[in-house]
Amino acid sequence: MDDACDSVTTTTDIILSLSLLPNHNYGHMFVEIPVSNKSGEALVISRFKNIWKGRNVFGDFTVQLTRRDDGMIESALVDMSPLTTFSVVPTQRTDDQVIMSEQDVNMRLTVTFTDSNITTSGTFAHFEANIISNGRIIDTEPIGVGKPNIKYFPELIVVTEITKSDKTETLDMWFHHSLDGVTYQKEKLTWKTGSDVHALQTPAIAAYFYLSEAPLHAVCDITTVWLPLKHYITIVEDNNHVLHKKLPYILDEDLNTCLKLPVPGDSPSMFWMIIRKLSLFDARTDKLGINITGENIECQRVGVKSVQVATSGPITDQCDAIANLLFCKFVSRTTNITLTRCDVECRCADQLQCSYLHVVLQSANTDPWSICELKIRDL
Repeated sequence: MDDACDSVTTTTDIILSLSLLPNHNYGHMFVEIPVSNKSGEALVISRFKNIWKGRNVFGDFTVQLTRRDDGMIESALVDMSPLTTFSVVPTQRTDDQVIMSEQDVNMRLTVTFTDSNITTSGTFAHFEANIISNGRIIDTEPIGVGKPNIKYFPELIVVTEITKSDKTETLDMWFHHSLDGVTYQKEKLTWKTGSDVHALQTPAIAAYFYLSEAPLHAVCDITTVWLPLKHYITIVEDNNHVLHKKLPYILDEDLNTCLKLPVPGDSPSMFWMIIRKLSLFDARTDKLGINITGENIECQRVGVKSVQVATSGPITDQCDAIANLLFCKFVSRTTNITLTRCDVECRCADQLQCSYLHVVLQSANTDPWSICELKIRDL
């Protein structure tokens, strides 16, 4: 998938720099930063701070913030009255890649995007700052802000690598991914000399993702390589994808999120998961260790709440799978007040026999039960 040009982040720091004339009396000087009508409610200011007043600038600075009910800043009015400049110090310093002259006033805004539907690539939304001197607007400056471009995949995808063109220049690029669109994990993207491919440390299961760069630096000619999660994991007879959509609950390393398992009378009537690409778990050998943690599960192949783990070579259908299953060995069982963990080992004759991993959980009664976590590793 080619992401073309995006400038993407949910929050962005931007700098408003006022370069003032030397030896000048500006009188009553204000800077007013409202949200532009062009962006509407899509952008708000979450933080505002005066970060620099040059030593040639004289005036008492006060800031009046108008806040919304949610605490976000609707507008900022900076009163610099009376403002006068003198040529006292000729030097300048650098801070956060921004040149700050002794003749300047710099303000930092942290802008938060409140509308995830802004998806136009390669263009900019903006705030407007009014510069007011002695009651008269002497200048209106647009403050450009890159629009976010958050991708959403309700059926879930697995991202494995990010590639760039040899002409793409990157400053501080990150890959952000999330299952719920609220909590994001991120990985810094780096490319070795002579390579245009960044392989993710671990394949990322995501419903949402975006790329971010340094503020106002566009992300261009970047390709995100992914496949639908169903190419890695399928659930037998889950025709409406009800169980498939809840798979992140057992892959998020959080024992508080669990997937409710089927009981007799449900459709499907059992949970049969086929993992077709073990690379999702960074498992690649013919000896595998599997940990299954759940509520009311039994660590045995035959029982009221049975758990079966098996391997097979590549299969074409369910009947083919049943004929080629090689069942794995339960090695330990750990139980606390509410959860049970089953530890399983699979030892295949060769990697072909370990091509697919099958996890089958089947209930003989209608009592509720669930699976909370699945971990797979090479032994």
